[in-house]
Amino acid sequence: MIDKKTIGERIKEARQAAGITQKRLAAELKLVQQAYSRFETGVFELDYEKLIYIAKRLDVSTDYILGLDEGFGRADGQTSASLPQDLEQTLNLARKLTPLQRAKLIEFIRSMLDGKK
Repeated sequence: MIDKKTIGERIKEARQAAGITQKRLAAELKLVQQAYSRFETGVFELDYEKLIYIAKRLDVSTDYILGLDEGFGRADGQTSASLPQDLEQTLNLARKLTPLQRAKLIEFIRSMLDGKK
């Protein structure tokens, strides 16, 4: 069963990882921030057009938002067939992370690269 609270939590996490405010995403959906907030708290249900827009905008799959897929898949379904095997394995692991965990991983990688300079 699809849980509105889980959907809201996943949208919030993906939105925060993308660095987008509720107010900004609400404006893109032509909603006031308070109405949008009710999606993230599980009070209101999303219609399918808003769900698809949010998934694409936050670069996550609708399955992830709906709680049907634990992995944090890309909205466009693209694969990384041209990557070396070790990077492919790393990417597959990263896809299982939550948006917040992915953001932290990216931050960690950037700090490692900054340390090389």
